[in-house]
Amino acid sequence: MRHALGALRCRYEYWWAECTPSEQLALWHIAHDGFLHSRNSKLYPLVWKGLTTLRPNLEIFSKSFRRFVLQVADRDGINQFADDLKPSLWAKLGKPLLLGLASTVIFLGVTQENIRQVILAFIPVLPAFLVEIPRLFSGGAHGGLSKPE
Repeated sequence: MRHALGALRCRYEYWWAECTPSEQLALWHIAHDGFLHSRNSKLYPLVWKGLTTLRPNLEIFSKSFRRFVLQVADRDGINQFADDLKPSLWAKLGKPLLLGLASTVIFLGVTQENIRQVILAFIPVLPAFLVEIPRLFSGGAHGGLSKPE
């Protein structure tokens, strides 16, 4: 693959330069995350240019071009645009809603005898939930997901 990347680097640089910054960001998302929202306006132009395919999943047309996109995105700072995007509604409201829910459960557990009994019945399965809690509070769109190789 290194040989293919070296031999095609000039062509890849040309294709990269022909893309708008938003198309470059979309390519980075596809290369890094393996997906792009179906309503993204850059999805079909990238397919029409032949830089991505829809076979059966959305992906960069070749492994060497995917590696190139990841390398050049680091070089050009394209991946930093992803950090500048406004956070989703869930990212804004998730933690306050979970805190409110936890507060309500604690309040009801302290003040209501029958709810306290139900909460005590759930204590044996609590360790399974505790394993997942850090993923809920990790923040960002990629919390708990591993990077594709």
